[in-house]
Order: sequence, then C-alpha cells, then structure tokens
Amino acid sequence: MLELDAEQGVLRVLDEAAIDRAPADYQGGHQQGMGRELFAGFRRLVSDAEAGASVLEV
Repeated sequence: MLELDAEQGVLRVLDEAAIDRAPADYQGGHQQGMGRELFAGFRRLVSDAEAGASVLEV
C-alpha cells in the first residue's frame, strides 16, 4: 500500500510486500466495461475539429 501526500510532496510505501509484487498485465484492446461503449456512436459521428467537432449536421 502507498500513501501519497501531495501537499508535502511525499510518497511513502506502507506495505513492503507491494514492492515485491509482480506488475499487473495490461489487458487492453477491449472497449467494454469502462464507459467507452456509451460514447462509441458519438466518436463515429463527430466531425473534425475544423468543422466544429459536432455530431449535429448544421
């Protein structure tokens, strides 16, 4: 476990076992479960920034 004190600028290791833990594997590539699927339609329909980045045809 780590403690981050942003006001003091200090990061402390509270559990030495955390240092010896193997890093987690990133299971990226899927688009489900993080809320990204809620906005997939907008990402498909949005115009480019020069055109106003809108999903509405104006």
